[in-house]
Amino acid sequence: MNNLITLSTLVTCLGVLGSPAQAQHNVKVFLSDSGVKVVEEQAPSYIPKVLFPPTIERSISCMNFAQTDTVMNIDVASMDISLVNETRIRVEMIFSVVYSGQLSVDGCATGSCQDTLTVDNGHALLDYDLTVVGGKPQVVTRNVELDVRPEEFNFQLAGCGLTGDAINNAIEFGETWVIDFLAASISDIASESLGPFLQRFLGGLGMESPFVSASISDLFFPNGGISVTANVGFPVPFEVNRCTAEYDMGPPATEQGASAPDMQGTNSHLGLAVNLGLVNNGFYSFWRTGLMCLDEQRIAALGVDLDLGMVGALLPGFPAGTTFTMETKLTDYPRLTSKPADGARLAINLSGILLDIHGDRPDGTRNTLHVEVGIEATALIIVNPKDNTIYAQLEDAEILQLVIEDERTAVDEGFDIAGIRHLVKNGLLPPIIEEIGAIPLTGAVFAALDYAVVLRTLNTNKAYLSAELDVFRAPKNDETSPDTQIAYPDFLVNPHTAIVAMTGLDAEVATELLQYEVTVDGETHPVSFTGEVKIGQFGVSKAYEVKVAAVDLAGNIDPSPSIATILVDGILPTALLSGPRKVDADEGPVTLKWTMNDDLSMPAEMPTRLEVYKILDSSDALSAKLIDTYELPPGTTSYEVDLSGRGGLYRVEVHVTDSAGNEGVSSMLLTSAESGGCSVGNSRSGLGTAFFFLLLGFLALGRRNTRYES
Repeated sequence: MNNLITLSTLVTCLGVLGSPAQAQHNVKVFLSDSGVKVVEEQAPSYIPKVLFPPTIERSISCMNFAQTDTVMNIDVASMDISLVNETRIRVEMIFSVVYSGQLSVDGCATGSCQDTLTVDNGHALLDYDLTVVGGKPQVVTRNVELDVRPEEFNFQLAGCGLTGDAINNAIEFGETWVIDFLAASISDIASESLGPFLQRFLGGLGMESPFVSASISDLFFPNGGISVTANVGFPVPFEVNRCTAEYDMGPPATEQGASAPDMQGTNSHLGLAVNLGLVNNGFYSFWRTGLMCLDEQRIAALGVDLDLGMVGALLPGFPAGTTFTMETKLTDYPRLTSKPADGARLAINLSGILLDIHGDRPDGTRNTLHVEVGIEATALIIVNPKDNTIYAQLEDAEILQLVIEDERTAVDEGFDIAGIRHLVKNGLLPPIIEEIGAIPLTGAVFAALDYAVVLRTLNTNKAYLSAELDVFRAPKNDETSPDTQIAYPDFLVNPHTAIVAMTGLDAEVATELLQYEVTVDGETHPVSFTGEVKIGQFGVSKAYEVKVAAVDLAGNIDPSPSIATILVDGILPTALLSGPRKVDADEGPVTLKWTMNDDLSMPAEMPTRLEVYKILDSSDALSAKLIDTYELPPGTTSYEVDLSGRGGLYRVEVHVTDSAGNEGVSSMLLTSAESGGCSVGNSRSGLGTAFFFLLLGFLALGRRNTRYES
């Protein structure tokens, strides 16, 4: 099916995910009038351009004619698809035909000629009945009408010397056999070429596939388009992975609470609505196969490298030579819920992240800490035309659950809860959620060979993700290279804000159809339609050279790429509190003092913020309630906090921000007699807490090293 953009492309990417049971989810597709025009443009390529008629013989008067070695060339000038009634469509075709071959005559006249017969502006009407049988469309040729007039014929003979009646009879023979063969050829084209083309196109969602099971439940032709409704499922029974088997409760059900949006009003070629149950089914299948069960090696494969030496300051008391390993798994698959008020934004809930951190001392003893984390992230749903898949891209994340050792015990061991929480949000969440969130959710309509798809709008309601898309055909014989333009920050930035925005101009295609080849410090990334790229990584400050070259649909690359140098500050500033980290606040105001440091910013220029939290549950790092915030002038290194008489356990956090926008944090605990629980005589092993803090450091930093030497 060369060059055919069928509706099957909407679910092909889903098929690679698989599922253990038949889960059916609703998908709606509407092809608008403008989309039908795209189909009309494709259809002629499915008509044979050359046919070879058999030898044809006929006697006229006293002469015997034979047409041999004939070649028939067909050129379709236009096609128009229209609706006859709710179950019948009509294809109107305008075409031209050129026949060439050998004409032989014997009898009362003899000769052998080279003949050429041209039919200009031939007209045919092809009617098709459409039904749905067993969840699949059936396209049956109903009627074929051929309208070819004598004035549209041009018959020429060369080299045979025929004259008089012989010429007239030869012309009559030529026009007669051409009409007969043309009628038979158009009928064959209707049944064997255009009919199957329409059936494949409409049957894309009901296709047979080892990965996807889809059944069309409704197919109709409203004014101005074609509407298809299908139920899509995943029949492949992949074996459940051992790490998820005990948690597997089966595939998700179809999302309820809203009907599929009416896509008939789309201004684009194609409207698509997918039930979120199908999207979650993709996540479920990915989770069920164990691909979200990570050990140290898999984390490294995701591009998150571990360096224990850089977090040694968090680990007082660990002997040199201690080795650490870590495993993580999800007890439930990531679930998407819609946030329709925000457009095409969804909440990804990652509940039940289980972390097992193992520490093996040089004496052969092992300590293991079991930690539970829950996260909810808001994601923007985007289409990546590079691999023709819809992805979820993280926008924000919230820690819902973080169960660790008692906070007072952790402070006594020298660990900073505010710093750890900061590492969770800025170190743990971005790499983990980004990798989990960058898995395919569902297949997108995609470009087949010389066609390209452009996403126009993307929206969600309570139960559906919907999109409007346009389809474009790449220009032929495009040899002109595009010109690249980029916008980038020429000031100090951090890895979150170091973004290069790309655009370009091309003589043949619109800017939105350009791809980009990006090279960072000599390493070339895969060509992508994505119009921006982030530079830099946390834990590293350096200047990056970025080179961008636009690429058009024909593969022409800008020979003069745009080049930029971007200075990225990836090292967080530090704020180190002086004195004890746990202070009795009953005796009056407490003066906090600290020092600040940064690799690229002057301490006197760094803004400072104090936050005061009341700790409600010392075993839950997320239970603290913010009660006061103090914005301090840049360079401030001390502040007096008065909590006397309030009672309870409090955490005071010092936040400092460098010139690139990176934030560092340090904290201390303030207690009063009414807290009733400030004793540090806790018998739990502090080593387990240290393991957890170490893990967070792993994910916040950026180089690989599996041993820590003090």
